[in-house]
Amino acid sequence: MTTGERNTRMAALAVFLFCAALRVFMLDARVFNIDEAFSFTISRLSPSDILRASAAENHPPLFYLLLHPFSSIGASPTVLRVIPALAGCAAGALLYTVGKRVAGPAIALSAFILYSLSPFSVNIAQELRYGTLAGLAFMLVIFVESRMAERRVFSGIAALGAAAALLAYSFYIGILCLAGMTIYIAVEAVAVGSRRRAAARWFAAMFFSLLLFLPWLGSLSGQTSRQLEFVGFHSLTEHLSTFPVGGIFKVFWEFTGTHFLPGVHALQWFWFALWSAAALAGLIRLFRDRLMRLWFSAAVFSILLNWLLMLLFGLYFFPKYHFMLAPMFYLCVAVGLERAFRGRATLVASALLPAFALFFYYSSARNEPDTRDIIRRLNATVSSRDVIILNPPYLSNLFEAFYEGEARVISAPDSYDPLKPYVSIPHLSIDDLERIAVDVQGSENIYAFYGLGTRTRVDPEGSMLNLLKHEFVEAENTQFHITNLSAEPEGLLLKFVKE
Repeated sequence: MTTGERNTRMAALAVFLFCAALRVFMLDARVFNIDEAFSFTISRLSPSDILRASAAENHPPLFYLLLHPFSSIGASPTVLRVIPALAGCAAGALLYTVGKRVAGPAIALSAFILYSLSPFSVNIAQELRYGTLAGLAFMLVIFVESRMAERRVFSGIAALGAAAALLAYSFYIGILCLAGMTIYIAVEAVAVGSRRRAAARWFAAMFFSLLLFLPWLGSLSGQTSRQLEFVGFHSLTEHLSTFPVGGIFKVFWEFTGTHFLPGVHALQWFWFALWSAAALAGLIRLFRDRLMRLWFSAAVFSILLNWLLMLLFGLYFFPKYHFMLAPMFYLCVAVGLERAFRGRATLVASALLPAFALFFYYSSARNEPDTRDIIRRLNATVSSRDVIILNPPYLSNLFEAFYEGEARVISAPDSYDPLKPYVSIPHLSIDDLERIAVDVQGSENIYAFYGLGTRTRVDPEGSMLNLLKHEFVEAENTQFHITNLSAEPEGLLLKFVKE
């Protein structure tokens, strides 16, 4: 090993440690959102119930099963966030390894720095969700495919099939990425005869991954149709106004971290244009490499098909759900920066470019309203004669993780079952309110706690605020009225005092 190689490895190790430090820094300061509450709740079930709950939600179970050994012994949501943080670091290490093969060690190091400092990557890694696990699995597919020629046929097929199955079990959009790569490889095999043997290995690996994924597909029987009955084909006009290319635009807008900048449009557009120019220049230069063409095929196919599915089912297109594509995007940016700056100046530019947006990302964490603050407010306020109505009830595990008060907690509606599809969660009805009105008789104060996310997701027929303000007060035998109201974007707390 030469001195230069040793220095490069030491630099990569330093970047890895820095990457890990950024992902655990202020880990407890980030707001716990509704998706994280769902992950936390499901992970505390038994393994068999995790499989049932994931099947009901039509979502792969791997992430919840990874959390389960830790959540089952009482690990807090903050501690559990370390798992996706570490997965994000591992994805960065694979990016560096693949980048060395595609563009050389210097550019690979620049890409690793960009990835480590990217506010988008840090944000995904600090959420108790499957984002970084899917990103790690996708990079593992790219890594194994890059080494297929060096492996024996059967061991290479087994490794690639296992990596593809890991991606499928991590997040469903990963399946769209695999489909995009498969289409590219099929076209390549037809156009270039010498690639047919490599294509045959890929198809064999995908068949093996399908065999590994079949048990999960069997568990989904009957669940998908129930989801589609709820979703329906509505709101098409909202999505028809978004041209498919807009989906790609939105995804890369997320990758650049533009949305973390202050709301100055000129600054945001300049920032996005800067990143886009570097990424486009890098992609053009790297497009001769087969791995980059695979990544580009996966990106275009998965984004456009996901946009189309959201269009058909009347759902909102979430650009951040394509997080597994982000690491290779930063490799393109690194190549573009190298063409502009050359040498060590590229490393400096790779650090300064994302660090600007990262500053605003961490700054926002100090100012975001947090449901935990509302729970702490309850801890300091309630007494044993009070009652807290918790809605929606799947927040109970997260609520209990921070609640230390003596008041009795009532879940409403009590018909919630985590093993049923998430979309079938009932909203609070007048019957629930009348039942609660009887349960709370003799209590001094009533607190209605609603937190973590948009109200329309749980209460599709109207704002929970209006429901509580009008129906609860008008329910028979309530004898309470609202005297204090505190509402925040990530939490809602109503107080009812006896007349």
